[in-house]
Amino acid sequence: MSLDTPTIFFTAAAMCFPVSGLLFLSWWQNRAERTLLWWSGGLFAASVGLTLLVLDGDISEILSIDIANALLVLGISLGWAGARAFNGSRISPFVIFVGPVVWLMLCAVPAIHDSLPARVAVFSAMYAGYTGALAHEYWRGRADGLASRTALAATFLLISGIFLLRSLAAVFVPPKAADAYLQPDPFTALFVMLPIVLCIANAVLVIAATKDRAEAEQRRLAETDQLTQTRNRGATLAAASERLAKGPGAMLLFDLDRFKQINDRFGHPAGDRVLVAFAAVAEANLREGDVFGRIGGEEFLAFLPGAGRIDAMAVGERIRAEFANTTIDNDGAHMQATVSIGIAVSGAAAEDFDPLLIEADRALYLAKENGRDRVQFFVPRAA
Repeated sequence: MSLDTPTIFFTAAAMCFPVSGLLFLSWWQNRAERTLLWWSGGLFAASVGLTLLVLDGDISEILSIDIANALLVLGISLGWAGARAFNGSRISPFVIFVGPVVWLMLCAVPAIHDSLPARVAVFSAMYAGYTGALAHEYWRGRADGLASRTALAATFLLISGIFLLRSLAAVFVPPKAADAYLQPDPFTALFVMLPIVLCIANAVLVIAATKDRAEAEQRRLAETDQLTQTRNRGATLAAASERLAKGPGAMLLFDLDRFKQINDRFGHPAGDRVLVAFAAVAEANLREGDVFGRIGGEEFLAFLPGAGRIDAMAVGERIRAEFANTTIDNDGAHMQATVSIGIAVSGAAAEDFDPLLIEADRALYLAKENGRDRVQFFVPRAA
C-alpha cells in the first residue's frame, strides 16, 4: 500500500482538529495561559487548510491552493504568537499576518501560481522562517529550566530545517512531472508527513510545558515567604542542609534589633517594610549560589558554600553596615534599623545540619549580648 500525499493531508487534518479542541479545552480551564488559545487557533487553521488541500480538484483552486496554504502559514504564525505569549513577550499582529498576506499576493503572480515547484519553494521557505522563529522563541526562554521547552525548540528547529531543504530542493531539483508531489512516493511522503507529525506532537508538548510551568510556580509559591519574596523557613533550611552535605561553608544567622519596638512604635506595616528592606540589602550582597531566606519573624539565614571565616566576616559586615545606613520610608516618615549577625563555619561537608545552626545561634546570642548591631563568630569553649 502506497502512502500518497492527499492521504497524509487527510490524516493530518483529522489529527489537527481534535488536538486543537484539546488545546482550547486546556485554555478554557486555565485562562491565564493564552499560549494554549493561540495554539488552538493555529491548529484549527491548519486543519481547515489541510482539508482544502485534500479537496484539490473538486473545488476552486483559489480555495485548494491560495486559501489552503495561506491558512497553513497562518496556523504556524499563530503558533509563533503562542510561543511569544508563553514567554510573556509582545505579540505583533504584523508578524502574524505578513506571511499569509504575502502568500496570497504571490499567488496572484502567474509564474508562481501556475508552477507547483515554485509554490512549494515559496511556501516551504515561509514555513521554515516561522518554525525557525518558533525554535528561537522557545530556546531564548530556557532559563526557566523546563525540559519541554528545550524539546519544543529542538523539534521546531528540525522542522525548520526540513522545510528549508524542501524549498531548496524545489528550486534546484524540480520534479519533471507537474503533479509529482502528489504521487505515491516514500521520500515525498516522508518529507510531507514528518513535519506535520512533529507539529502535532509539539502541540502536545505545549500542553506539557504549561503544566510543567504551573507545577514549578506552585512549588515556588510553597517555598516562598510572601512578604520578602525570599525562601521561607522550610525551603531555606532544606537548601542550606543540601549545600552543607556537598561541602564546607559558612552560616550567617540574622536577627533584626529591637524589632518588637519598631512594631509597637510605628505599627506592623512599618515592621513589614523593615523586613523587606533588610531582605533586599542581604540579597544584594550575596552571591548567586548562596542560600538565603526568612526563617522566623525577624530572623533570616544565609549559607555561603565554600566560604571561610574571612569571607563570611566580610559578607556579614557588609550587610550589617549597609543595612544600618539604609533609610526606610514609612508613609513619608523615615526609619532606620540595625541587625545582629551570628556566624558559624564548617570546615567540611556534614550530613547533620543542626550543629552548625546551633553554633550560629549561639554566636547571634553573643552579638545581642555584646551590644547588637554587630557581627559575632562562634567560638568553641575551651575544654
